[in-house]
Amino acid sequence: MIMREDEELMKGIDNDCFAQLYIESASELRKRFSRGEIGMMIDVMNGTMLDERFSGESLIVNVLDSFDLYPGMYEEKWDIEKDSFLKKLLPLSPFERTVLETWVVDFWEEGHNFDKYISGPVRRAVDLPVGAILKRLDEKVKIPEHLKEPVTKAVWEYKLNASVAR
Repeated sequence: MIMREDEELMKGIDNDCFAQLYIESASELRKRFSRGEIGMMIDVMNGTMLDERFSGESLIVNVLDSFDLYPGMYEEKWDIEKDSFLKKLLPLSPFERTVLETWVVDFWEEGHNFDKYISGPVRRAVDLPVGAILKRLDEKVKIPEHLKEPVTKAVWEYKLNASVAR
């Protein structure tokens, strides 16, 4: 049986490795920012639907727009210094920006407690129901129809392997 090239690529994805990379990256990135800076990022990303075409850009745009549209408001509300915050945020790599904005938006998807969210462990995908994982993947990357079945199988396999490893 000949597989499509993109299906072959999906077979080779090491879900556990990617999940661990995300967790470690999000955990490390959030340490670079103050409580107020994280609060502002979460605040300005409320209601934002991430789109894979703009991965890593939504957070930057929302922060910059918020400072421009409401001068002084976010600095006062979150007790932050705009220039200091932007010196930390703007130089992030595209990967770091994508991880950070995904972590920030996740706050709104589950209605977390702010203090627990910013200081507690970053959630592993295995802790989410399979349906929630698939929904997030589909919302974030618009899984093509012909890949939905292989992706669903990969998620189930990942969850099974992760639960056995516990």
